[in-house]
Amino acid sequence: MEHTLSFKLLGTPTIKVDGNIKIFSFSKINALLYYMVINKQISRDEIAGILWPSKDEKSAKKNLRNTIYQANRSLGGEFIVSPNKSILTFNSDLIIESDTYRFEKDAYAHLEDYRDEFLKGFYLKDSDLFDAWLTKMRNLYEHQFIECCYQKVAEDISFHAVADVEKNIRKLIAIDEFDERNYQLLMQFYIENHRNGKAIETYYELVETLRDELGIEPSEETKQLYQRTLQIANQKQRVSQKKRANHFYGRSNEVERLELNLANLKQKKPFQSVLVTGDLGVGKSSLCQLVIENIQYPYELFKVTCYKTEQEHCLRPWRELLQQIIHLLQREKLAEVSQWQQTFSQQFPFFNDLIAQRVLRSIDSVELNFLAQCISEALQQLGKITPVVIFIENLQWMDRTSIRLLTSLILHNPHRDIIFIMTLQSSFRKEIQDFIVSVRRYEKIITLKLLPFQDFEVRAFCEKQLPNHTFQTSTIDFIMRESEGVPLYISEYLNQLEESNTLERLTQNIKDKLSLQFVNLLPVEVELIDLISFFQKLAFMSVLIELVDGQKAEVYKALDNLIKQGLINENIYLDEVCFSFKHNKMKQFIYAQQSDMKLRVIHEKIAVLLEQKLNEAKNDSELLAAIGYHYRQAHQELKSLDYELSHHQLFLRIQHELFPIYHQEHLASRELVRREAPNELEKFKEIGARLKEIEGQYAEDSTYQLLLVRFLYLEGRFFINSGDYNRGIENIQRVIVKAKDFHLTTYLLRGYRQMIYYYIQTDNATDMAHYIDLAMDVAITANNNESIGILLRLKGLYHLMIGDLDQAESYIQESITIFNIANRFDEKYNSNIAAAYDYLAEIQRLRSNYEQSIKLQQKAINLCEGNNLVTSLAIFYVDMGITLYAKKDYDQAETYFLKANEYFEVTTSLWKRVQLNAYLTLIYLHKKDYGKVIEFIEKTSCYQNQLANPRDSGLVYFIKALVKEKCLNERHANLQLNHLVKEDLSYYLTKAMDNLSQYRDRYELQVLKEFFHVNLYD
Repeated sequence: MEHTLSFKLLGTPTIKVDGNIKIFSFSKINALLYYMVINKQISRDEIAGILWPSKDEKSAKKNLRNTIYQANRSLGGEFIVSPNKSILTFNSDLIIESDTYRFEKDAYAHLEDYRDEFLKGFYLKDSDLFDAWLTKMRNLYEHQFIECCYQKVAEDISFHAVADVEKNIRKLIAIDEFDERNYQLLMQFYIENHRNGKAIETYYELVETLRDELGIEPSEETKQLYQRTLQIANQKQRVSQKKRANHFYGRSNEVERLELNLANLKQKKPFQSVLVTGDLGVGKSSLCQLVIENIQYPYELFKVTCYKTEQEHCLRPWRELLQQIIHLLQREKLAEVSQWQQTFSQQFPFFNDLIAQRVLRSIDSVELNFLAQCISEALQQLGKITPVVIFIENLQWMDRTSIRLLTSLILHNPHRDIIFIMTLQSSFRKEIQDFIVSVRRYEKIITLKLLPFQDFEVRAFCEKQLPNHTFQTSTIDFIMRESEGVPLYISEYLNQLEESNTLERLTQNIKDKLSLQFVNLLPVEVELIDLISFFQKLAFMSVLIELVDGQKAEVYKALDNLIKQGLINENIYLDEVCFSFKHNKMKQFIYAQQSDMKLRVIHEKIAVLLEQKLNEAKNDSELLAAIGYHYRQAHQELKSLDYELSHHQLFLRIQHELFPIYHQEHLASRELVRREAPNELEKFKEIGARLKEIEGQYAEDSTYQLLLVRFLYLEGRFFINSGDYNRGIENIQRVIVKAKDFHLTTYLLRGYRQMIYYYIQTDNATDMAHYIDLAMDVAITANNNESIGILLRLKGLYHLMIGDLDQAESYIQESITIFNIANRFDEKYNSNIAAAYDYLAEIQRLRSNYEQSIKLQQKAINLCEGNNLVTSLAIFYVDMGITLYAKKDYDQAETYFLKANEYFEVTTSLWKRVQLNAYLTLIYLHKKDYGKVIEFIEKTSCYQNQLANPRDSGLVYFIKALVKEKCLNERHANLQLNHLVKEDLSYYLTKAMDNLSQYRDRYELQVLKEFFHVNLYD
């Protein structure tokens, strides 16, 4: 058999045989293969000397023979051959492919193949000759790439074919990150394509690279290109979307807007002050500092920082500013310091106290206006010499009087020489909102809101920060989840990885930053913050009120204050106000400070209070899970497991019950059908492990045994519905045994029913009848009419499976009668009655009474359609479609199949999926839509492999026989379609007849008889 040996050598190397990656036990095999594929034919003496330079000739050749043997063994054949004793080459029967071959033949046309340097990351120990060859080849390919890449970039730009330009220049930068020409080329490309923000970003990237690595500034040519970018952006007022490397990835938009206003400040053009807003850690201060430090003209910077602990100190932030102003006035010899101090002191005596940090009283409007005027005049004097930038950090902690002063200074700034740049952590303080509204109204300020990174941005941020680190998916997932996209936290985790390759949720730096958010809280606010941290997701206000020692009014006010301080969010759940932390890191920080005793006591109290809410929302899956969580944290394992199993039971009922029984008051909960439960198996494993852990302590406890039976039942159902029949049935059999031992009638009946459903799924009528009889005896003894009704329907199904249609009809009608009586006061049995009509419709279809079958099927649909019984409806739509198809009403049949398909998109049930996809295949085969035929025949085969029902297999072979016949008669050239039915027609016919039921699949068998003239069952 001909094999293909493929190499990717430009970048991280890989070797494949027939598409499968090969990994070798030692690197000398790789080196041999790499050397051979480049040189094609090599000398034994040459390669032995290269790979084992320290060995004598005999030992080196011996090692070479062993390496060739190991290589051929790993590759799966005689891939390396020796035409004579001195030459090595690849077997001529092989197809040899390599990205280097394509690149060498036409590098210009195959630039994409140059992913990175030749054999990136490959190293051969103790072989200088191989290293020399490797360096030579790397330089050769790199030089060839650079030459062709420059040519390609130039031609693409000239022909306006810009799709690959950016990518190719980026590759050039990656080869030599200190070559300014490549950055200039990229900036020029961005400018010409009106992407000024990206040009600014590229400039900052170069500045950071040169400054950090070489301690130098960009050249004058690069700086001039940057200034040109700012001028163009200023003229067009264009705000472009961009990505920023390292600390400011994703902030180019904000950088550009800041840059534009600072450029206008210098040029005496209209500009606006800038307020940068966002939550803790999103990079507000760092962003402002980045831009300020990079201002390309002389300026004076005044910096003011506001502190939460000084929020009540009148005018405290301005003390430092006044000192800086007076110092600068003295330095520039604009006035004597004493004159300014005397001016302030004469007009308002509090000035000296302000300088001495002792002002605590409020200032009246006259005094404040005069102070604003004096500061404004001083700043204007300075502004005549050089532009003035005033940077105010943490505006949210500025006192009321200072905010009024700031408002006045911004509003009354007639000269174009003073700009305010401010940061504001998300806050609901009225004074702050009034300030923003006032200055924004007169277009004196713009606000830039920094948001956390999205997941893809977090990944890119990490890779840019640590370019040499290989990130595991689990590491990235941890950083995404724990950081919530906040750059501060991402950077902390990256620092951990770089320093110790570990990840802790709360580093000391994170704790320090978070602790500042919770200073100066009132006692009731501290108590509420502590309590909210106990909740896994949402904290109900009614529960908080019960837990807090205080008046309701006091609690309401405290919660409102916490919201305004940006510490918690307000939510609505179950028609009740709930609260959660603004960021999960806050919750982790506060929760970690609670004592073990407090954890147990409070979690138990919360669980008890949440239990009272179950009276209002019995079928609330999330509430059940929450109670289980709190009992677990309170170290009450049995109660915790009870509620967690109730959560899983409700989930499985919603997800997998074909014909569920619902109480009228809970009909609304039926819409909670979800597509998947990706972590459900892991949750079952965890619960199983916890039950095992406490078995020794509670083995004789009846509560524990009931929990164990419930667990085995639920896990068994999950396995069965997931197609893992062996594990599922093993669980159910254990349920039956334990239910008998402990007289758990309900679970005994459920266990029997699961066995019945299993034998329905596997089309085993004999064993199904056995369990129906066992279950019926238990149901009659227990006088359980609900179970009797279900079992009568299932007994009818049994007779349907063995071809006794009259007896089947009788039992099914009896089931309907029982449920109709029970349904007089409650419609909870609608889906069971509908299921009975569905079977009656199938009986009429088998009798070829299609009109009667359609009427009965419509009854089943009507009973469920208004009640959102999604899984049941999906089944009934499929069966209606089959009847309509048998009636040759293909358009209507397609309508119902597609309706069913929509419902299957939001369920996990495998039931009827084979029939659905099989008949959709036939519909599109009839319409000659072969693309759809391929799509649905592939889906059919996929679901066939997940089920153990021979009828499903028979149906797959049935449609494949019809498709195969179509391919043969019309001589289709569609390779994909022919591949799906590559066996002989006789094979599909035989398999179909062997697996289809002679009783329930009469229609399909009749089609085979009429179409292919085959002999069917007697």
